[in-house]
Amino acid sequence: MATPPEKDNKDTAFRWRREDAYITVTGPVFAKLVHENGLEVKGPFGGYLYAMKHTTEGEELYRTLSDGWDDVPLSTANGANPAAGADPAAITVPAGKRWLLLGVRDQMVTDANVADRFPTLTVTNGATAFFATVDSNAQTAGLTHQHYFALGAGAAVLSGTTHIINIPIGGIELGPGYVFQVTYANIQAGDDATAITYVYKERDA
Repeated sequence: MATPPEKDNKDTAFRWRREDAYITVTGPVFAKLVHENGLEVKGPFGGYLYAMKHTTEGEELYRTLSDGWDDVPLSTANGANPAAGADPAAITVPAGKRWLLLGVRDQMVTDANVADRFPTLTVTNGATAFFATVDSNAQTAGLTHQHYFALGAGAAVLSGTTHIINIPIGGIELGPGYVFQVTYANIQAGDDATAITYVYKERDA
């Protein structure tokens, strides 16, 4: 049986040891697939899940490895309240901090103008967008709806006045200066979005 995983002090690299075979997987965002001495490593997915299999024996080892977030408490905060006809304010990760974004909630009150409004959550590194997810269910005129960008998979869901739009299971890891924002396609002058509420974890970068 393999020994427990080891990680470096930056929480960005993991090494899995089995007998004399070592594999190192680095980076908290993108999945990697590495083969070496009969070991298969898949992950990380959202910074959490690795699936490991010893292919020569058909033995499958599934481990959830901490990348440093497990012991970090949840935090909740609100953005600034936007003016009518404006998108909710963007949120920027402070210098020297890393965040794990786990959920975003917004409420939109639409005016009488006929238009289909679609909210999008976009994440950038401060300059370039690298993630976006858009609600496929329109909010039309004269309605008050809530939009939840929540951990999950599959198509967006509309139930009554509640929209659920998925973000990656495990959350989205954000570095210092990264920015996320909810914006609305076809927003009208009298539309009134509330300040977003977001759930996250924070640690030093």
